[in-house]
Amino acid sequence: MNGACVIVDPQPRHRGELSRLARQAGLDCVVNAALPQAADGIFDLPVSLRLAMIAIDAPDSPALSLLSRICVTFPGCLLIAIDTADTADSAARAFAAGAHDVLRVPLRPAEAATRITRGLARMAPEQVRQAEAAVNDMIDRLDLKQAEANVLRIFSSHLGQIVTRDELSQQLYGTPWEYGDRRFDVYVTRIRRKLRQEFKDRLELRTIRAVGYALEYATANPD
Repeated sequence: MNGACVIVDPQPRHRGELSRLARQAGLDCVVNAALPQAADGIFDLPVSLRLAMIAIDAPDSPALSLLSRICVTFPGCLLIAIDTADTADSAARAFAAGAHDVLRVPLRPAEAATRITRGLARMAPEQVRQAEAAVNDMIDRLDLKQAEANVLRIFSSHLGQIVTRDELSQQLYGTPWEYGDRRFDVYVTRIRRKLRQEFKDRLELRTIRAVGYALEYATANPD
């Protein structure tokens, strides 16, 4: 499999083991970094980023922000968080930031290898390209601003599922949503208006009171 992998973990032993697993999975370019700040070069890589394995050690870790940036910038990348904190909500925060899977320490190489292989299979390049093309076509048709387009990409990747405001904030900005922040309501209002203009009632962006939002295909009424 052509593509790159980025590994961010302060533990050299972890980085070495994860690098081995990434190459075993067929990724031909592996970027190692001890700190999130040292991984910014991945956004300029000349090859596709297929896998990111990032250690999360605190609720306000910069690694969560990096995870969210990768989620938005590389929608076809498999995101695996390494939960080194192992608190009651650390895994939940990683998922809210955009992680597809979470590994706990101590790492179990056989389990990690299986999760990587299965995760990459689920996000096969051809399927990813088709999904990205469909979403990009929708964004072009709706003439969305960048912030609106980023929000719609998240809704599209969770079609038919509820997306909370906290999940939006974590994935887009790497920070928890704060009560009173209305920016997502503004984006949703604009996106909903453009969806109705373009798709009529075939595609609906619903607001789930006190929970979040859900992008859904309209269900046909039986005759």
